[in-house]
Amino acid sequence: MTKQGLAVLNVINNSCEHLSADMIYMAAKREMPSISVGTVYRNLAQLSELGLIRRLPMPNGADRYDKSVIPHGHLVCTQCNEVTDVPAYGVLERLSDDFGVEISSLDLTARCICKKCKAMQTGE
Repeated sequence: MTKQGLAVLNVINNSCEHLSADMIYMAAKREMPSISVGTVYRNLAQLSELGLIRRLPMPNGADRYDKSVIPHGHLVCTQCNEVTDVPAYGVLERLSDDFGVEISSLDLTARCICKKCKAMQTGE
């Protein structure tokens, strides 16, 4: 892996958030000032293809990237675009058992209004 690829991977692995490519670029640039936006995007594509990170397509914004490749779902707030991990315990097994198939991956995204946005709407 190149120094740039390692820098991108480190940014993702050291974050507790689901970062966009621009957020990753800004963080990587602090560590490696010569890195370009194109290099970040190329490395994100490669890291996703290698299964080292997970790309999360967002319907109302930039894709996000997840350091966890263990099967799980996400809650995405339709107001603020916050992304929250959701455990998927038993979902793979249930689908495998019910349909007699072998599940290779899981993409589960539920759209919601997060607690913070809901509280702002109701004035709580």
